[in-house]
Amino acid sequence: FIPIGLGMLIALGALVPEKSFAQDSKKKPEVAVKDSVPAKKEEKNRNVMLNADSNSGPRAVNIGLPFQDMLILENDVPVTIGYYPQTPIANWRYDSSIGRIGVVSFNENALTNGRIGFAVASSDRDFQMKKTKGFFSAYTNNFGSLVYSGNLSGAIGKNGWGYSLSVHETYDRGNGVNRMYVPYNDRCEMIKAGIAKKYKNGIVKLLYRHSNQSTQYSSYWPLVNDGGGKYSNLPGFEAGVDSYVLANGMIPYRDAFTGESKVLNLADKTNTYTKTDAVYLMGDHTFSNGWKMTYTSMFQHSVAPFSIQFPISLGTSTTTGIGAMQYFLHGSSTPYVGGVQLVNNQFKSPTTANSEFTRIEFTKKVDNHSLRLGLTNNYYNNLGEQTNYGLYYQTISANPTLLDFKYGGYAMTDANGNFPTSQFKKGEFTKGTQNKTAIYISDDARLTPWLAAGIGARLEDYNETETTSPYANDFVYGVSNTPRDLMTTKFNNKLNKAFIGNFVANITPDFGVIGDASYNDFYNKFYSVPTGSTTGYTTQSNLNQIAITNFGAGLFYNMGDKFQITSKVGTIKKTNYTTSLAVYNPANPSQSTTVYPVYYDIKTFGWTTDMVVAPFKNFNLHYLITIQDPQFANYKVNAFNTTFDYSSQSVPGISKILMEIDPSYQASPDLRLWVSLRYFGKQYGNLSNSFEYNPWWESFCGVDYRVSSKCDLKLQVVNPLGQSGIKGALQGADQISKEQALTYVGKTLVSQAMRPRTIELTASFKL
Repeated sequence: FIPIGLGMLIALGALVPEKSFAQDSKKKPEVAVKDSVPAKKEEKNRNVMLNADSNSGPRAVNIGLPFQDMLILENDVPVTIGYYPQTPIANWRYDSSIGRIGVVSFNENALTNGRIGFAVASSDRDFQMKKTKGFFSAYTNNFGSLVYSGNLSGAIGKNGWGYSLSVHETYDRGNGVNRMYVPYNDRCEMIKAGIAKKYKNGIVKLLYRHSNQSTQYSSYWPLVNDGGGKYSNLPGFEAGVDSYVLANGMIPYRDAFTGESKVLNLADKTNTYTKTDAVYLMGDHTFSNGWKMTYTSMFQHSVAPFSIQFPISLGTSTTTGIGAMQYFLHGSSTPYVGGVQLVNNQFKSPTTANSEFTRIEFTKKVDNHSLRLGLTNNYYNNLGEQTNYGLYYQTISANPTLLDFKYGGYAMTDANGNFPTSQFKKGEFTKGTQNKTAIYISDDARLTPWLAAGIGARLEDYNETETTSPYANDFVYGVSNTPRDLMTTKFNNKLNKAFIGNFVANITPDFGVIGDASYNDFYNKFYSVPTGSTTGYTTQSNLNQIAITNFGAGLFYNMGDKFQITSKVGTIKKTNYTTSLAVYNPANPSQSTTVYPVYYDIKTFGWTTDMVVAPFKNFNLHYLITIQDPQFANYKVNAFNTTFDYSSQSVPGISKILMEIDPSYQASPDLRLWVSLRYFGKQYGNLSNSFEYNPWWESFCGVDYRVSSKCDLKLQVVNPLGQSGIKGALQGADQISKEQALTYVGKTLVSQAMRPRTIELTASFKL
């Protein structure tokens, strides 16, 4: 598992009540009134694009469970099947072509997508059938980034035909990180073109999207451990700003098929650019019996590489040039003295894949019931994914340099800077198809004048065929350099299930009780070495069933637009999850092994209170606080005749106290001032909870000014307080005890860091 810095997923999101976006001055806070139906399909007040990690993608909220992957929907279907090798932001951006964006609620995501946690839902702008409309925006910041986009749509003749054209360009300098081998941390170009026909009972649309995108994903920096949860910048190195990737972008790796030593050129577009072409067929139709059908079917062809470079050890080392271990500037006889970092390179060669996502939904209101029947199909065909690995040394410095390593006078790295093949994972190859077909139903009903309730269920047929290399400790071809047999595994007709329910009971018109519950299980694929294997070469594919249960209940009280509050308690449990864990021999730390699979559970109890207050005219305050305690359960690993038990430890990277404070003031009809503050309580950086991070704030502020009915300006500052610090997991720290952690005070550790202060200006125009 490699954290990318996109954050954590909503897992206790069902505790967050539904309201409007805090930064949208045009919408009034929504109130749970006596005739409302608790079909909470969207989590609001999430400020989804106010992101402290990245300009490119939506933020995630770390409530309950650790990050797994980010689901982004466009026109009701996913933009990608998962996260690797094609990431969601490779073919999706929130720009002028998007007409609506929101956050799918915990229960709604389980019901309609069979997924647990956070999901962003977006829709392309409606086609204009009568007159021409245009939306354009341009963004820049103090680091010289530039993003612009535009959408133009209008009528074709007078017979209900319409068109839509969109363009997007991103030149993002990555919060000032100077990667010397490429000018931009994120480079994206995207076009969309569509045609639509409106008829008596509905509309049908055909939309084409092409994207070409590259992102540098490595986001690790060395920091000094000052002790007591405090960390500071290494002298001469600014975390979050200076690049910690080799300055020339030439990264050693070994071919997963042959073991041949090669060099990955990060400046070569072939190795970094994801190319995607997609076609959407979508629309809606109202039948004569009152049922309404909405549908989207998307076919996508992509070629996607992926690479990331990450440290593999907790600490760093310093060489004096004296002794058996000696380092030299790569390709030279010049000795190197100073800080040294061991780095792993993971490079997925460009992977060609085809996918098809479809969602059809039928809805009708019958008396006091809102009925829904949905069908989904997600198909993914991976034509061959090759994962290559490399291991090398680099200097600890901004824009580091590759090092050659000798031990006792013998060269340990080759001409490309690669370690011997015995020192790291050999590589992987897989191809195959995955198909999930599901049906879901729901009913949201007004049962009595004071009681409303909703129920839903989803059944999903999961099928997968995968062909992979079974040679876990060898390259695909092996020493003979000739093809060997691959292993094919089929999983057919496995049933994933989801069930949800919720209610709102009004004791008075403004005060009442709310509750919800959900259950979701799904099959997860993993590999293991067969029992009795003596070589460790042959792996086998397996399935285990993961189950997530969630319960929540609370109270709400509303005083019109002046005051609304919802307070809920809830619990969530996720069982039978699998992962891999690198384990070091306590008696001989130079010995290590990777244990896979490792099974464990996570359980969380939380209390969330959410308020929207408008004490005087033109002022609005949103406040949310979550108190939670996510812990591991049944997490034990046996290796080197030792049992490592992480049960009851706090889940790393998740705070027990979270707060969001969002005040805004409409100073005049054209001028709005706003602030957004997020508080993160103490976090732990490893499984044993021996390294902790002190609490911190993520802060944003801005001024929105309407120049005219056709032009708006937004001046926004990210991290105006200029806070710096550490976040994410510490590499190689899981086994370190609290006593051992004390020996790392004053030493250099490697993790992720906060985004530096950024000043942003956006201009939006309308035709």
